[in-house]
Formats: sequence, C-alpha cells, structure tokens
Amino acid sequence: MNARKVIDLMDDLAIFVYVVQSGGFSSAAQILDVTPSAVSKQISRLEKNLGVKLLIRNTRTMRLTDVGQEILLQAQSMLQAAQAVQQVANNSM
Repeated sequence: MNARKVIDLMDDLAIFVYVVQSGGFSSAAQILDVTPSAVSKQISRLEKNLGVKLLIRNTRTMRLTDVGQEILLQAQSMLQAAQAVQQVANNSM
C-alpha cells in the first residue's frame, strides 16, 4: 500500500470512529464540520477499500458488523496514538 493510500485510510478510519462514537452520520458531520453526505462518502470509500461492511444502517438505526467492531478497536487505538503525539508536542512548548 502506498503512502497516499495509508494516509487516506487513516483519515477514513478517524471518520469511522467519530460516526460510531457520536451515534450517526449527522452527529459526526457536526463534530467534524462537514456535511453528512461527505461523511457517508468516506465511510463508503472505507468499506470499499477494505472490502468489508463495517456498519449495518437504515434510516433509523446503525449498528456495527462483527468485523466493524474489530476494526473500530484498532481505529480507536490509532486515534489515541495521535492524541498522545499531540500531548507530547503540547508538553514540549
């Protein structure tokens, strides 16, 4: 996987975490200051690139698939690592 694809994957995984943690596409979009359709497109791209379905969703509900739950745990670890990096930088100022 080339560097650009890894960066795109990390971005999409971060969006995925926000969708799950906030409970939906609209809530995540508000947090991220983007449109719900932009969030939806990124989740669709993530599912396509990974070749798996992460969320089962309809107009009223959303739930994680089994693989979605596993990927969520890894994605949350990725975000925690990024937050730790930011904390190190903040502490060095």
